[in-house]
Amino acid sequence: MGRRVTGPRRRAGGGKEGEAVLRTFPDVLYVLDPEGRFTFVSDAVRQWGYEPAELLGRHFADLFHPDDVGAVSRAIALRRLEGRATGDLHAPKLFDERRTGARITRNLEARLLLKGPGRPAHRAAEIQSWGWWDRDVRRDGKRFLGSIGSIRNLDGERRTEAALRESRRALSTLIGNLPGIAYRCRNDRDWTMEFISDGCRDLIGHPPEELVLNRAVSFGSLIHPDDRAGVWDGVQAAVAGRRPFTLTYRIRTAGGGEKWVWEQGTPVYSPAGELLALEGFICDITERKHREEDLIRAQRAEAIGVLAGGVAHDFNNILAGIMGYTQLMQADAPAGSRIASDIGSVQRLLKRAAALTGKLLAFSRRDAYHPMPVAVNRIVEETLDVLSHTAGRGVTMRPLLSPSDPIVLGDEGEVHQVVMNLCMNACEAMPDGGTLTVRTGEIDGRPAADAGGRMAEGRYVMLSVADTGVGISPRDAERIFEPFYTTEAKRHGTGLGLPVVKQIVERARGSVAFESRPGGGTVFTVRLPAAPRGAEAPPPPPVAGAGRGWRVLVVDDEEDCRRSVGRYLADAGCQVVEAASGGEAVRIVETRGTDLDIVLLDIVMEGMSGVDALGRIRSIRPSLPVILCTGCLPEEATGSLRHSGADGFIRKPFDFTGLTALISRTIAARGR
Repeated sequence: MGRRVTGPRRRAGGGKEGEAVLRTFPDVLYVLDPEGRFTFVSDAVRQWGYEPAELLGRHFADLFHPDDVGAVSRAIALRRLEGRATGDLHAPKLFDERRTGARITRNLEARLLLKGPGRPAHRAAEIQSWGWWDRDVRRDGKRFLGSIGSIRNLDGERRTEAALRESRRALSTLIGNLPGIAYRCRNDRDWTMEFISDGCRDLIGHPPEELVLNRAVSFGSLIHPDDRAGVWDGVQAAVAGRRPFTLTYRIRTAGGGEKWVWEQGTPVYSPAGELLALEGFICDITERKHREEDLIRAQRAEAIGVLAGGVAHDFNNILAGIMGYTQLMQADAPAGSRIASDIGSVQRLLKRAAALTGKLLAFSRRDAYHPMPVAVNRIVEETLDVLSHTAGRGVTMRPLLSPSDPIVLGDEGEVHQVVMNLCMNACEAMPDGGTLTVRTGEIDGRPAADAGGRMAEGRYVMLSVADTGVGISPRDAERIFEPFYTTEAKRHGTGLGLPVVKQIVERARGSVAFESRPGGGTVFTVRLPAAPRGAEAPPPPPVAGAGRGWRVLVVDDEEDCRRSVGRYLADAGCQVVEAASGGEAVRIVETRGTDLDIVLLDIVMEGMSGVDALGRIRSIRPSLPVILCTGCLPEEATGSLRHSGADGFIRKPFDFTGLTALISRTIAARGR
């Protein structure tokens, strides 16, 4: 009469109101009698195609796959565990003992049979069950009263878990494929990593496990010392402003190298506004940084080249006038006199100035390029002969020239400049003496030094210039080909020698490289395309004197240059007519064209240019020879000038002997 426990039905619901609450629960709730038959089933069972009423009186095992009945049937499970304490470790999932009148079955999984068309045959379910006895389960004579429990549909959870696993897998794959590092770190001076992706292996050479929580190395210690303050300040400004940040800095790798990286990140805050961490991405921009530096150097070189070309043109016009008058003075000076010696000294200085403007023009690429077969051995011999009189006494010249006498395809003047610049650099690197070794030879195929793959397969001529001097420091090596950059050892230089060499060699589709170490000397190696087999270098042009009676029209807007040339030709027996502009020259040809043998025409003039004047002269007197002269000849105009009908070219400042030889050949070629 006074029993406190009367059965599972009372415990499960407690009347109609309790049953109403149970029917709305999302899991299927049930009550079983001692034989395992349903006495109550909640409405949630409809999700599997059953009506609660149809299950009343049916056995619990009828809902499950036959292969799984043993896992959920009390009778079968107890028989399987007969002779054992029901709470021992052999059945931890099946029963949970308590010193009460209940035995709890936890987290059993089985396949639930579904009912109705269009449904799968079964679905995974999880069962929890409470069995009730009339006394402590450990006492003899206890009587089973029944059980209550719940059945939960696991498919939704499993789909959610599967979706979560797939999402994590996709995220892991995505992060793993990123060309850089994804991270989450603390806002401290070490940038302590809480998570860092596997990309850190390729970028910095450390695996994630070494960086997480600074186990082996901190990320902060890998940042270049000169960049650490800037990185810290940039991130703290972003944190203070609660905004993302973008940084560019250098980082040191596990192998001791250095890379440029780009980082974008953002501070992460809690709902309360507390800074939790920093999250972001870091990628390698070393190659892009080098390309940017190359572009900046190229733009700077281009700007300097434009300036240098303009200065060289104006300076050459001035030099042409000075050189012309010194040659006239030299002709009038008594042989062996002091004045003749002084004039010779001035002329030597003028030639040095002309050589400097030649370097400026070569650097600016404003000189015309006319490749032709050039004998490299002859150029080397001439250069070493000149240097033997100017280099220090302690410098030993050691030519090792190829017996095959290699022929390159290039501009003779430029090849001479390459050899001279490299040899002069070598001599300057040996202030206390040493050995200058110059080698020549031939190479078949693409040179190994061509790292960029710019050079085509074929035959190349190799020129090597080696010294035993002070060498080049790593800091200077990075800038050795920059215009106007000179090393500490040669501050007296112009800084144009090596940039000009590089410019000339690359224009000829060759390559230049060097090897050096401080105190161990330097070796420069130049490779230039070889001339076709059987090609021969042309002999030096013959020198001819001015012909008496030539009628020459000299056209130049630079008065000193025009008058010095006119006076020299007049003294040589020519009849000279001068014109100060292109328009004046055209008018003279129109009125006196038949009285002229040749025209010496400057290209760059105010008003009508020499090119325009040449076209007008050709329309008036097609057979009249015309020689073009200028302080510099724009490379891009070379083709059009040749097609315009000019008979020859000469660059200021020129030697009068060379000018008369050119006039003589041009007139002879026209048959006049």
